Amino acid sequence: MAPASSTSVHFLRADLRACSDWAFGTTAGSKEEIGKRRGRELKRQVDAVRGTFATTTLPTTRFIGQANGGKGTKVSIVFVDTALLAPAGSSLKALGASIGVEKIELPPGQDCWTYWGAATTFVGDFSHGQTIAAEMVGEASDYDPRTGRAAPVQRPRDPYVEGPGGFFFGDAEAPGVLTFRAPGNGTYRFSFSPCAMWGAPGSVRICTR
Repeated sequence: MAPASSTSVHFLRADLRACSDWAFGTTAGSKEEIGKRRGRELKRQVDAVRGTFATTTLPTTRFIGQANGGKGTKVSIVFVDTALLAPAGSSLKALGASIGVEKIELPPGQDCWTYWGAATTFVGDFSHGQTIAAEMVGEASDYDPRTGRAAPVQRPRDPYVEGPGGFFFGDAEAPGVLTFRAPGNGTYRFSFSPCAMWGAPGSVRICTR
């Protein structure tokens, strides 16, 4: 049985062309012409569903690498479009919020973004050289010996951030406060520990300068 790979994309119709190098075909012509032909060839190997593409019948088969006497390893690729799994008209922001991921959007003319809720991941685009400060506080539980029950309390979270090129930073300068300089342009992903605080309500404030 061939190894299987699943490629998940939101609205594959717009991004299928990016996978055109997986399609075989003639190499004659300009790079643009080759890309168009391979894109059409790849579309014939997926299924049209509700205005986009996905695999509903046979998977796409490709040979990858130099194994098997130079022929490569046979891989079956299944395309999944998450737009087909979401309520009609759902934005990426709404889909992210449904799985605990919030998009960081700084209001025009403002340097800070704030959030209150149960999300555990916060994603936004920042520029090289920007100084970014993240503050996180959330609900935790403390055992109350007087009642014998757990009581909710507010505590600082331990924030950390991941970014382009494998960047990772988690050295808080104070409880719940993380400040760093962005090493490059791109998307940065903020989260926190301990995982015992995941899913509980809390506040997040991210500022730039």
